[in-house]
Amino acid sequence: MLYYYEILVRSDGQDRVVRRVPTRRTADRVIAELIRADLVSSRAIRYERRRGLHPWSVALLCGGLILPALFVPFVFLPAFARDYGASEVAAAALVSAIGGASILGRLVMGPIGDWLGVLSLFKLTVFMMAASYAIWLFSSSYVALVIFAVLLGIAYGSRIAAVPGVLIEYFGLQNVGTVLGVFFTASGLSALLGPLLAGIAVDLTGGYRGGIVFALAIGLLGFVAIAWLRRPALPVLGATGGPG
Repeated sequence: MLYYYEILVRSDGQDRVVRRVPTRRTADRVIAELIRADLVSSRAIRYERRRGLHPWSVALLCGGLILPALFVPFVFLPAFARDYGASEVAAAALVSAIGGASILGRLVMGPIGDWLGVLSLFKLTVFMMAASYAIWLFSSSYVALVIFAVLLGIAYGSRIAAVPGVLIEYFGLQNVGTVLGVFFTASGLSALLGPLLAGIAVDLTGGYRGGIVFALAIGLLGFVAIAWLRRPALPVLGATGGPG
C-alpha cells in the first residue's frame, strides 16, 4: 500500500495541513526547517501518515491518463465521419461541436458543481468523457456522431472548469501556480502521445475503430486512476474549501 505524509500545525485549536510530502524523511526535514526558521513551535507541529498516492502523483495521473483520449477525435473524427458518408463541411463541423459544447459545459455545469462538490463534478466529467467514446465506437449515423461530439465537449469543458478547484483542495492556493504547471505539462505530453498511439492502433487494426477502442480504454483507465480520490480530511493551508 502506498502512503504519503501530511505536516500539521496546531493553531487556534485546529489542525491545518501546511505540506504534503512523499516520505517520512522529507517530513522530518521540513518540520526541522520550519522550527529552525522560528515559523512554528515544536509543540505545535507534527506529521501523520496517510494512505494513498501523494497528491503530486494524483496531479500527474489526472493530466497524464485522462487527456490522451481527448485529442483522438480532433485527428480522426472528421475522417471517420467522411467514411460514413458525411460531407467535408459536416465532418469538420463535428470538431466545432466539441469546442462549442465545451463552452456550454463550463457555463452549465458550474451550478451542478456547487451542488455535488468540485471533486464529485471532476469525477463525473472524467467518466462522461470516457463513456462518450462508447457512443463513437458503436455509432452508425451522423446524428450519433453529433451526440458524441456534444457529450464529449460538455464533459471536457466541465472538467477544465473543475480542475483548479480540485488541485487547490489538495495543494492550497500558495502552490497553485506550480501545481497547474505540472498538471498542464503532463496534459501537453498526453496531447502529443494520444493521437500518435491511436494512429498506431488504427494501423494495427486496419480501421478507425481500433483508435476509438484505444481512446475508450485510456479514458476508462484515467477514471479508475482518480475514482478513489476523497476530499482531504483537513484543508491545506491557503485552500479555499474546508474539510468535507
